[in-house]
Amino acid sequence: MNASNDATQKIVKRELKRQPPSLYCKEDAILVRILISKKSVQGKKTLLKSSCESCIIDTNHNLHKYNIEL
Repeated sequence: MNASNDATQKIVKRELKRQPPSLYCKEDAILVRILISKKSVQGKKTLLKSSCESCIIDTNHNLHKYNIEL
């Protein structure tokens, strides 16, 4: 179990080095894609059809999470 967790952590670190996530600050204007699905049918994927402009309210750079206002 420990070996598996260590391997997972190494993979995550390597991928974050290879493709670092974008860093945004509070009150930055961003473009957000909205998930839209016509109807929930088994085997159908959710579509990314619409996008809207939004503003960031709060950030957590350690976890790469952002709270936004739609």
